[in-house]
Amino acid sequence: MASLQFTASSSPLPSYSHAKLAALGLSIEATSADSVEDVEAADTSGAAVWAGSVSLAEELLARPELVAGTRVLELGCGVGVAGLAAAVVGAASVVLTDGNPSVLALCRRNIEANRGKLGAGTCECVTLEWGEVHAAAALAAAHRPEVVIGADVGYDPSSQDALARTLVALSRRSAQQSSEGAPPPLVVVLAEATRYRDVHGFLRTSLADVGGLSLVAERKLADKVVLLQYESGRAICPRPQ
Repeated sequence: MASLQFTASSSPLPSYSHAKLAALGLSIEATSADSVEDVEAADTSGAAVWAGSVSLAEELLARPELVAGTRVLELGCGVGVAGLAAAVVGAASVVLTDGNPSVLALCRRNIEANRGKLGAGTCECVTLEWGEVHAAAALAAAHRPEVVIGADVGYDPSSQDALARTLVALSRRSAQQSSEGAPPPLVVVLAEATRYRDVHGFLRTSLADVGGLSLVAERKLADKVVLLQYESGRAICPRPQ
């Protein structure tokens, strides 16, 4: 299993420090904050390292088959923890997307800081605002993602409709690009910290309303973090009891 380690950064923003990150090994530049409210108030939520991104990175390191050899697109990449982990374990290509230009600049610095640790595949950052379905379709046409990943993308219930529309646009474009027969499913892997009673229920409801993607697996990764796997053209997974 690959090993990652978060180390201090010499850049203007402080490096995130937490015991949970000790088992990982990328040099990650990020903001430090005492609470969710701190970063939300300054509109810098994407520049912090959240529990879901660390848990998703750990999951990809433990199960590289989830992304190895595939074209990966990350939504709401923030500082790039999960996307960089995908690159480390051998994704054919990784496109990290976010809607905040300042956060993307930070993510690009993290890519360059870790370039020597990444696999042979490509790794880049691209701007993408959730809900801009034409932009999502164009991005899918250019990069043809097979796996979409996201960490803590469900923290804001008000953004879930836009996120669902983006995911479905990616899924539909992938289906259109299949040359023959039934298209392979687009796989969506999300790690969500349960800050709300049913944080991922908002997204699941939005996806059900828009259509195109179904929940096929749900399990606990770490304390208060769940892994959700959606696929296009699959039956809905029953909620765990």
